[in-house]
Amino acid sequence: MNESKPRTERYSFRVVCVPKLVAEEISKKFAHLPCRVNPYFKNEKKFVVSFPLTKDKNYDALGKYLVGCKRKMTYGLWVSLGTNRDSDGLTVPKYVCDIYQKIGGTIDFSFTVL
Repeated sequence: MNESKPRTERYSFRVVCVPKLVAEEISKKFAHLPCRVNPYFKNEKKFVVSFPLTKDKNYDALGKYLVGCKRKMTYGLWVSLGTNRDSDGLTVPKYVCDIYQKIGGTIDFSFTVL
């Protein structure tokens, strides 16, 4: 273990495994929110749209869009913990829980020892 590396917690809301045109549509529609579009690791022809979550942004319009969308899409919360310990945990902040309660979807976790 490397004691000099800091612990990192990241929270994002993701739309997973969508065609490129849908990923571009979502990122343009919500251009006021920071987002990343990356290839989906399980299928190079599909994409993931990630919205890093912060306290100061409003995600209500994104939630309404996803919940009301006629396209079948997989979306949800992504929680990532990077730590220098092989056993660690985290508490999800209230603002992230509030966003998840409004939008729903899956909850995915990533745990990485740095």
